[in-house]
Amino acid sequence: MGTDMEYPLLPYSRSYLFSWQTQRDSQEFIKLKIDFLVGEMLGLTVNGQPLTVNIKQ
Repeated sequence: MGTDMEYPLLPYSRSYLFSWQTQRDSQEFIKLKIDFLVGEMLGLTVNGQPLTVNIKQ
């Protein structure tokens, strides 16, 4: 469970999907996770980075 916490924005990481559930329940973090899930489902990626900025508008 080591270095996953050091890279909270790492997309498409299975270990990240599991480790995020152990994070503190902050609304901002949950919103970020939802944006990543939506971005992954829609396939909105640029150089492997989900377009969370566009989704948040």
